[in-house]
Amino acid sequence: MVRIVVLFILGCNLGTIWASTKYAHVIESMGPCTGPDYADVEVPLTNVKLTKLNRTAKTISFDFDFPVPIDDNIYVSIKIEKLNGASKEVTFIPQINNPCPFFLKMYPKYYILIMSNIGVKQPDKCPIPAGHYSLKNFVFNIADSGYNNFPMKGKFRIRTIFGERKTKKIITCVETLSDHYAE
Repeated sequence: MVRIVVLFILGCNLGTIWASTKYAHVIESMGPCTGPDYADVEVPLTNVKLTKLNRTAKTISFDFDFPVPIDDNIYVSIKIEKLNGASKEVTFIPQINNPCPFFLKMYPKYYILIMSNIGVKQPDKCPIPAGHYSLKNFVFNIADSGYNNFPMKGKFRIRTIFGERKTKKIITCVETLSDHYAE
């Protein structure tokens, strides 16, 4: 019983310490997933360009051809790997079935902003139709890209995997390299 109380107090205090520190997630590059597991995966992401404007702001441009609608037949999973020499990839966010309503509910303002800027006709509705989408010189800053309370520091590879729910076949995979640091 004493161990449980000590763990609870320690957990609450660590939560307070972590919550009092702001961490920034800054995207350094974006492109198709690398590695043998993704060699046969079609990557409809092209013409990616990140341009630094100042210490906290960048522009991003890309073209994206999605071959199927993003609906209840699709899942998204996010894997993360700290790039420190002896790194190992782990699942950060397990399979999210039908990601459109999930992201619309969790991040409505940012999700609608991105969807409208890439050319989705009804950015506040699901599903997202298959088609060609394009983002040109979209300005974002650290506040948009992710102040959070995750106590992680360093360089990371983040893979966002889109797949078919029934077959588990990977439709596409987008990889970002980012820096995560305390502000």
